[in-house]
Amino acid sequence: MTSTYRMSDVFVRSAVGEYTALMFLPLVALAVWKLYTIKDITRDQQRKIVLAFGTGMAGIFTTHILSVEMVVIVLAIVAVLLIPKTIRPVRLKVYGLSILMTGLLSCFFLVPFLDVYFHDSVKINQVLDYTNTKLIEDRGSFIADYFTFFKWMPYGHGRTWASTPGIVLMGALIAGVVIWIMHRANRKIKYLVIFSLIVIWISSNLFPWNAFSYHKKIGALMAQVQFPWRYISLACVFLCLLLGELCVWTGTKKNRRVVDHDSLPFCLSTVQIQAICAAVSVCMALFYLSGYVTFKGTSNVKFRDTAEINSHSVGGGEYLAYNAESDLISDNKQTPSGFKEESCEVSDFYRRDGVIGFKVITGTDDGSVLLPEYQYIHYEAVGESGNQFTIARGENNRILVRIPSGYNGYVTVRYRIPRSWRISELISLLTIAGVIVCAAHKKWRKK
Repeated sequence: MTSTYRMSDVFVRSAVGEYTALMFLPLVALAVWKLYTIKDITRDQQRKIVLAFGTGMAGIFTTHILSVEMVVIVLAIVAVLLIPKTIRPVRLKVYGLSILMTGLLSCFFLVPFLDVYFHDSVKINQVLDYTNTKLIEDRGSFIADYFTFFKWMPYGHGRTWASTPGIVLMGALIAGVVIWIMHRANRKIKYLVIFSLIVIWISSNLFPWNAFSYHKKIGALMAQVQFPWRYISLACVFLCLLLGELCVWTGTKKNRRVVDHDSLPFCLSTVQIQAICAAVSVCMALFYLSGYVTFKGTSNVKFRDTAEINSHSVGGGEYLAYNAESDLISDNKQTPSGFKEESCEVSDFYRRDGVIGFKVITGTDDGSVLLPEYQYIHYEAVGESGNQFTIARGENNRILVRIPSGYNGYVTVRYRIPRSWRISELISLLTIAGVIVCAAHKKWRKK
């Protein structure tokens, strides 16, 4: 909650998708932790792990696609490094069921997303360019950035804002390394230190991102993350697990006698250590916010009148028609800015509730009407008698309706949601209902 990187995501970068996806990472972490730490996984435990895993991944899928890529890469690293445990049938079964659960829960999003991605020309499916080499290594964090806990410039690009997990989590990493050097670390602490260091390395400019980039397909896919320091969010997950394991480790009587009884933190109980960590985290968060709000005596808080906000004010237009210039289409719902007709006469134009309508008269030649709306798949133009007209992409990727000769009547243009999308929504809804019913039935049987 109070990790410096998360605070930067929320208040500096305003990365809504990314910091929303962060909420689901603990569910995935819980599932993976249970999957690898429980020796003999019962059926009931399998169901709980699958539910946590599937729900977490579905939440990430539906909020931030780039986070999905990062999570999958890190999960692959975990699975490979723990290969003796991974290849056991029960864990492979849980992985398979978790993938199925993820697909079912996020079906309502994945089906429309993949439909548009593969069948329409929008910005997001043009970004993955296999022809150009994308070098992002220099965008990674410096090692020194991880220790900039009191940085007074909390805004800007990756070189200026505080890209660190925070003093508590980095302290946990140092403590884990020290305990390992003292030969007192258990296997869990060792693995968590290793995974934390790997992900921190991936987040930095020391990771060979450019070497991967020269491999056209793999490099282009990995470069979609844009900034290596995005992986700090996943490093925070491992560091939180490490901090928790260190609290448990310190709380045992055996480990509290590692050094002198009067030495900190070994003379403190687990609860006391947790309270200190929480207090430090909150103080650092307040420090960060105070610096952000009044940096150099200037307020960074911005208030915008809702009247100034239009459909192009927020976001990067990832789903905008490729090469479309949004400034050339008016936001005024009544004025057909850039409206054009050819070989026909158009009148009674209206636009309301997502529907465009107009009356058109053509002569002996076929005519066409260029509308102030971007053209995407599943748009349809229908005449008064139900006959459909051909739709194509015209100037600036706008809807171009071709009208046959001799037509005199109204034409209605609307976006028709395909049946497959509705089926996908039903699948996700039934999956959620099934999970709730099963949970309720199990609770009823216990009574």
